[in-house]
Amino acid sequence: MADRTGSQRLVQRLRKAPPWRQRAAEVLVSALLEAKLDALLPPARLASVLADAIRKMAQDPEFEAVLATWLEEALDRVCTHAGSSPLGTRLPPDGVDVLARALSRPYVPDRALVAELLDHEAMRRLLRTVLADTIDRFTARILDLLPGGRVLSGLAGRARGLVGAGTPAAVEALAREFVDTALAEALRLVVDFSVDPANAEMVGRWRGDALRVLAAQPADRLVAELQRTDPRALAQDLKAGLETLARWEGLTPAVEGLLEESLEEIC
Repeated sequence: MADRTGSQRLVQRLRKAPPWRQRAAEVLVSALLEAKLDALLPPARLASVLADAIRKMAQDPEFEAVLATWLEEALDRVCTHAGSSPLGTRLPPDGVDVLARALSRPYVPDRALVAELLDHEAMRRLLRTVLADTIDRFTARILDLLPGGRVLSGLAGRARGLVGAGTPAAVEALAREFVDTALAEALRLVVDFSVDPANAEMVGRWRGDALRVLAAQPADRLVAELQRTDPRALAQDLKAGLETLARWEGLTPAVEGLLEESLEEIC
């Protein structure tokens, strides 16, 4: 027969105990059930303990290595059990459709916010590359349509004249100047498109369809993307974040506030 757990043994002993002991146990249990959790678990004390634990982890010279090892092992476990079935099949029935409908609801973001998010070096470089490549291909195509230098149209003539007006370096400089001038306008057009209420429904469908595409992917393909990450670099970043959190003077009050709110909801 398997060994009984501590709680089972305690219940068995109470059943065999004298009536006065059973009554004492009933009173104790009733008092515990009626008491508020914040009386049994004082938020101030718990917050202090948790904050101290965070600071000790941040100061531990071996914590980063331990965290990196844990991340590597977790990634290995995920890779081992990923399988080739679509990710969506691992969710509750109709779960993908429910999430996709929620993501597809029309939403018009704030224009200033979108402008600040998109006005970044990466976005500018992307737009500059697209503009420059498009102009290069268009100019080359136009020149191919000009046999013997004959002008076929006003637009083609201007393109031909631009190329013939100076050295290749001069033409490249003009093209770069045009791209730099058009870049700000291209960025503005992207922002305008993103915040146009007329596009909200279409962009919403794109969000929902993007989720469906992800859900239809084999799990091992998505796990392969996770394998591109460096667990040790991630552990280093997490350790740096933990150290920043440990130096924060408001750590203990913030933890205490979260605990108080949680206990109030439970009670």
